[in-house]
Amino acid sequence: MTDTHSRYSRHGLRLALLAAALGTVLHGPVALAHPGGPGGSPGPQPHHGGPGPHAPLPVLPGPALTILFAGLTYSFVEGLFYLPGAGGFTVVVPPVGLVVPVLPPAYTVVMVGPRTYYHAQGVYYVRAAEGYTVVQPPVAQNTQTQATQPSSLPDTVTVVVENPNGSRTPVTLTRTADGWQGPKGELYDTIPTQEQLRPYYGLTAGAQGQTL
Repeated sequence: MTDTHSRYSRHGLRLALLAAALGTVLHGPVALAHPGGPGGSPGPQPHHGGPGPHAPLPVLPGPALTILFAGLTYSFVEGLFYLPGAGGFTVVVPPVGLVVPVLPPAYTVVMVGPRTYYHAQGVYYVRAAEGYTVVQPPVAQNTQTQATQPSSLPDTVTVVVENPNGSRTPVTLTRTADGWQGPKGELYDTIPTQEQLRPYYGLTAGAQGQTL
């Protein structure tokens, strides 16, 4: 009886160990089932958003205005310029001299000295007979500064805020080490847009403003 009982005990122990092993395989930690867990290399990550800023798009993101310039066909969509290629449409920097008949929906009026620029999506325009032509970013008037920093903006720029009553409010910003400072002391990383300035300097409908 003792030997029989021992055999049954050993058999039961083996069954218990086998059941425990199966339980570990079937219900083990996720890290064992997925290589991306602790100790493993990262697995595939979920895709968020569309293509990167320089990745070609299979189709244009909206209705486009076609512009022919220097033998190339540009597609102008909401302030961005696209050129077709093998992989689709790629965002490009427009060449100086290219003319668009209308400005993009969102733009900022920037005054540098006596000249008025229109800034949208990193591109500067000036008014032309056929519309608005692409120009180089405005530079400081100092000759030495131009020689050392050919693409730098001057120390002060004036952004024009368009008010609901039809008037315009010029806001002069000063360059600082941290960006651009408004007349009320607020700081901006880059030249602010009308929407950023309007809460501080915009006028309500019916108020008197300066028309430029």
